[in-house]
Amino acid sequence: MVFSDLDGLHSVSGDDLNADGNASTGVETSGADDSVTVDIAGPFVQLIFTFDNGESATNSGLFGVGNMTLDFTSNYNAEPDDDTINGGTGNDTIFAGRGNDSISGGTGSDSLDGQGGDDFINVGEGDTAVGGDGDDTFQLVELGETVGAGAGIFVRGDEGDETTGDVLNLGTLGNRNDIIYSNTNDALGGLSGTLVLDDGTLLTFENIEKIICFTPGTMIDTPFGTRAVETLKAGDLVITRDAGAQPLKWVGARTMPCTPDTAPILFEDGALEGQTAPLMVSPQHKMLISHFAAELLFGQDEVFCSAKHMLGPKVKRIARKMVTYVHIMFETHQVITANGVESESFHAGPEGMKALSDTSKQDLFKALPALKTDPYAHGRTAYPCLKSHETTLLMEEIAMAEQWRATQQNAA
Repeated sequence: MVFSDLDGLHSVSGDDLNADGNASTGVETSGADDSVTVDIAGPFVQLIFTFDNGESATNSGLFGVGNMTLDFTSNYNAEPDDDTINGGTGNDTIFAGRGNDSISGGTGSDSLDGQGGDDFINVGEGDTAVGGDGDDTFQLVELGETVGAGAGIFVRGDEGDETTGDVLNLGTLGNRNDIIYSNTNDALGGLSGTLVLDDGTLLTFENIEKIICFTPGTMIDTPFGTRAVETLKAGDLVITRDAGAQPLKWVGARTMPCTPDTAPILFEDGALEGQTAPLMVSPQHKMLISHFAAELLFGQDEVFCSAKHMLGPKVKRIARKMVTYVHIMFETHQVITANGVESESFHAGPEGMKALSDTSKQDLFKALPALKTDPYAHGRTAYPCLKSHETTLLMEEIAMAEQWRATQQNAA
């Protein structure tokens, strides 16, 4: 470990760094603007460097640390660790190595490389960030820095060892609908393009599978509280209506240009009973409707209705340029709670498979190999599914029932 540009009157203490337990009295540089090397036998769990002017005499001038370089002489990639690295101020270069790491460059024009593992990388103005292998998340952050006119941001996801793909989170710094795409074909490396952020910073990105905004995503009920759907991974427990907490078998996502057939359906506040927040789903996504009118009409008091068949005053098709759909699947089809309302998990039947990219299909086949040869291997849906005209009839009956109930309440 080399510290450079140290004032000759200051020292570096090794008391907490000696793996053999021997106390060090510290080392000093031989003069101003000199360097000192500290060898650490290791292993160590945490490395903290603190610079403090502990002199008794008063000295004029500036003091501080210029460059700090870590040189690992042994194979530090032998065992992957989950590291947390914060570069602080200055122009930093960070290579995180293997493991699921959390990286922040801080202020300045930083170069950040997650390398292996599923990494979380904070990216600010002037930064270049590369995810490396794994499912990485890039979070844009505003640090109030003035790096310089024309300082942009570059983000590259890379394609190795991916399961759900790389995520670019714009936060509140930009509008996804203003993105200019140079590639939207996942088979050719994911999403690439540019976006001018709200403060004028140019963002350039490559090989990204999902682009999301900071507004709360769909919140899914789990045994540990609600979680945003985009944070779930295979193996995570989710509460189901009929089978309790169940592990996810597969999680996938697809970002695509919006067409009249793929544009999302928005359930506004109050559209469904128990709803806690606006809910946006794909047109074919099914909602569980529990109402006595369903029993009267179809002999089943609980039925699935496709979102695209439920359009009305509080259920609308949303026009936008691009949309990302996140799919979560269990061993069998289940009912889950999303933003307070009951809806379906992903059903890997013939219709559901049409919504997946070729890459997602291959990933799904690894989780459920029988689907390769049997398109019905995932089984039946958890509840009966209504057709378009049946859903229209049910919605009309429910509306009349609600109107009658409101009339009775007003009369009372």
